Amino acid sequence: MSAVLALVLSLAMSPEAARARQGPLIFGSGQATFLLVGPAGPGDTLRVARVRVIHLDLPESRGFDDAEYRLAMDVPPTTRPGQQLTATLWRFGAESPEGLKVTEGLQVTVEREDRVAPVVGRGLSYRAFGTPDRMYLVHGGTVFAQIVRVQPASEVEIPPAGVAVRVDRPSQEPATRLLPGEFAKLVLGEGRTLRVTVESEIWFAAR
Repeated sequence: MSAVLALVLSLAMSPEAARARQGPLIFGSGQATFLLVGPAGPGDTLRVARVRVIHLDLPESRGFDDAEYRLAMDVPPTTRPGQQLTATLWRFGAESPEGLKVTEGLQVTVEREDRVAPVVGRGLSYRAFGTPDRMYLVHGGTVFAQIVRVQPASEVEIPPAGVAVRVDRPSQEPATRLLPGEFAKLVLGEGRTLRVTVESEIWFAAR
């Protein structure tokens, strides 16, 4: 999103929605639900927390990838496994650019928090999180930061802390971000490769 568009949308939002837009981004579904805890942008170490969410009005299988969902809540400087937080869920997207309050009293339980430091160097690297059915790549960089959802072409086991991956591209190709619809070959540790299809871009921020 451009700075100009972000400014226009912020002026159209209520003060409550504008505050919610600055809260943690929630994405995923079920056992692969995550929070991107701020501050988050190019040059920042990204805080990615795996969480469980509970609310009487929301099924456990509810997904948060069809729009930009944010949590209005007090963000702790650090989290610990088992920590419980209460938040108000907001939805931002094409149908509700000014923000839509989905529900209040969302119970969020932190399972673990991992940090993705900015990658300095050539090439394009990510950290993979999630499950084979719901796999995400998180890029912390100095020029841009990004989260995409991908579909792996073969079975892959992802440890709870995630796994570092590198996009295998021709050496002369610039390190531009992965885009929805792109087919990519990832190099995991020990030289293993995995082909994936980028399904959607969950979040993107650039300088």
